Amino acid sequence: MKLKKIASLMLAGVMAVSMLAGCSGNSTGNGNDNGNTVVTPGASAIVTAFNNGQDADNKVKVNFTSNSSLDNALKVAVENAGSYDSAWAILNTVYELRGTAGDLMSDFGDENSNNLKDGMSFTAYGVMSLGSAYYWTEADAVNAAARSMDNAIKNGVSYWVDTDNDGIVDNGEIQNFKLVANSSKDGKKDGDTYYAYSYTGNVSMVAAQQEGGSTTYYVVYSITQTVSEEKV
Repeated sequence: MKLKKIASLMLAGVMAVSMLAGCSGNSTGNGNDNGNTVVTPGASAIVTAFNNGQDADNKVKVNFTSNSSLDNALKVAVENAGSYDSAWAILNTVYELRGTAGDLMSDFGDENSNNLKDGMSFTAYGVMSLGSAYYWTEADAVNAAARSMDNAIKNGVSYWVDTDNDGIVDNGEIQNFKLVANSSKDGKKDGDTYYAYSYTGNVSMVAAQQEGGSTTYYVVYSITQTVSEEKV
């Protein structure tokens, strides 16, 4: 599947354990021909963890909420995934089900400021997969995902996009940035325009029990950046 034009946020250290076997938790749900049994954990758990897990000293706050469209898209994507489909393949299915997403401007706002307008918004999708070999319970997985999100908000995320339109996202197409609160005011004088950025997000989580007995927890989220025109 193509990841063309997807703004994906990769959180290092989480996806590496996506398909490892180990102690599984109990799960119930709808089976499918690919050997996965899908469970939809309480949405409030992952939403609450993502919100409460953000350090109070972070310069940027992302307010996460649940979203039924994202819940349904993730459930369908995992139910139809093969046992060894990558988290990126699942993210791509979610993306296709939900439609087009734009690019987060973040600290690239200055170089694109001529194109910015008050009220514009940009959205990026991200995915995490956490295997039961490392995270024995759903609570362990939820807490690990929340820690990773806080680290990304605090220290920066990796932005993957198919810039050459070849249908493949590779290492040469990774851009790193931090979520910032506003564009630079350097050189600005009273009355000049700058841009402030606010952030909201949606997050959903499901669990898939593999044929071998292990469980993989999939977390898909979106972050939307909204532009506000301000005066110095």
